[in-house]
Amino acid sequence: MQTQTQTQTQTQPQTQTQTLRLMPLLAICIGFAACAAELPPQPGPSEFENGMWVWSNEPATDENAGAALVELARDASLTTLYVQAQTLVYDAPVLLQQLVVRAAAAGVQVELLIGRPEWAQPEHAAEVIAIAHALATFAEHEEGPHAVALQVNIEPHALAAWQTNRDALLLGLIDILEQLRDIAHGSKLALSFDMPTWYSALKLQRHGQTRPMSEWVLDVVDTAVLMDYDDDVADIVAHAEATLAYAGVAGKRVVIGVETQCQLDDDLTFCEEGKAAMTMALAQVHAQLRTQKAYAGLAIHHWKSFIELAK
Repeated sequence: MQTQTQTQTQTQPQTQTQTLRLMPLLAICIGFAACAAELPPQPGPSEFENGMWVWSNEPATDENAGAALVELARDASLTTLYVQAQTLVYDAPVLLQQLVVRAAAAGVQVELLIGRPEWAQPEHAAEVIAIAHALATFAEHEEGPHAVALQVNIEPHALAAWQTNRDALLLGLIDILEQLRDIAHGSKLALSFDMPTWYSALKLQRHGQTRPMSEWVLDVVDTAVLMDYDDDVADIVAHAEATLAYAGVAGKRVVIGVETQCQLDDDLTFCEEGKAAMTMALAQVHAQLRTQKAYAGLAIHHWKSFIELAK
């Protein structure tokens, strides 16, 4: 979920100059065999994910912030960081790769996080397609530890057009996800999508069929990170049931995400409860869902607000 605290830099479509900026990646190691011993191994997938959104360029561009993030990941037993990458891939790909390597040394995987609500609109589609191609090129050139997925956050309900043109936005979203899937799968990347829980109750007609939006999404992506933003265990579990049921049939993964930001309704976030209460609640959610076929773990939104939570 993007909020005013997660303002992102406008990214222009890829150009030949921007493509060439990816080439310094090859200089990280000249010949993988010569430097393999110096690089940490690629972290393997965990049975259950323990992820965190990182809506910031700082961990890549600031040495201290990067060290602090990786230390936090280690202390919190995180398995995966969803690292904002849509400007870094153009402006600082070497620094982005160095963060991937640093995370790997702590046994943590990285997914490349991108997102803007406007990308569901056809007139903005070229922008996200260009970014996806740039990230695919980045992934293909990574030596040693590499990013494992393209994680997409497109929330068209944040647009004014949602009130008058909802179905067109949803259809545009599915069309974009299909293109992003093909780009991601053409490189080393899986496709993950941040999905509202209420998509399971939102019906959309497409190709002559009327089905829940959550099913249309799950047919395309590899993993849905469910934005299950609530502070009550029973509600978190209930909100995920329909999505987990269909994902289990479709052979897809579902990660359950919770919120830590303040300045939101109290029942949407663990801001008031704090870290200890959230940890206890997530343990209960995990215990109740771990036998579900599609359940793939938990995630916390997001890095900056999590470190400010009271204990």
